[in-house]
Formats: sequence, C-alpha cells, structure tokens
Amino acid sequence: MEMAETVSINSKNMIMLAFAFGSAFAGLAGMLVGIYFNSVYPSMGDVPAYKSLAIIVVGGMSNIWGAFWAALIIGVVEAVSIGVFNIPLPRDSLAFIFMVLVLLIKPEGIMTIFGKSKA
Repeated sequence: MEMAETVSINSKNMIMLAFAFGSAFAGLAGMLVGIYFNSVYPSMGDVPAYKSLAIIVVGGMSNIWGAFWAALIIGVVEAVSIGVFNIPLPRDSLAFIFMVLVLLIKPEGIMTIFGKSKA
C-alpha cells in the first residue's frame, strides 16, 4: 500500500473498487447460474465453494499455477473415475478424497513436488 501511495494511487479507493467489482461479478454469476438451472436457493453455491477449497489445498496456497494444475488434475480424476472405472462414489466426494491423499503425502500442495512453489 505504501508503494502505491507514493505514486499517488489512493489505496483505500482501490480496495473499495476491488470489493465492488468482486461483489458485482459474484452477483452476476449467481444470477446466471439461477437462470441456467431455473431455480434459486440459499445453498446453491456450496458445492463449487467446497470444490474450490479442495483445489486451493491441493494446488498449494498462494500459487496460481498450483491451482491451475490442481483443477485440471481433479477434473480428470473425477471424469476418469466416474466414466471409465464406474466408481460408485458421488462425483464431488472424489475431490475431497484426492485432497486428503495430497495432505497426507505433501501438505504444502502438489507444486512443491515439482519444485515450483512460490512459498
């Protein structure tokens, strides 16, 4: 914040603007999902929120590439395990099983396995 203020950027206004845009995009996304499924209910964002938590944990905190690869890996694991191997578990539980396995093996996230972690 100090560096931004040295070049005459009002940090408080930028933070307020970021929250405004984030809230507006979240509201727009909720509206579009409600239109797509033709229903709106209070817990409609639970599964994407839980799955994004699993992606953040698997990819490693504060690592954009880790989140990218974790999302790709979790998506492929879900598709292959349901489509090819016909595993009788619910699709959303596979992300958490994968998350627990990664936490047992490498709690920092998968990107530290490849030596590309920022932390």
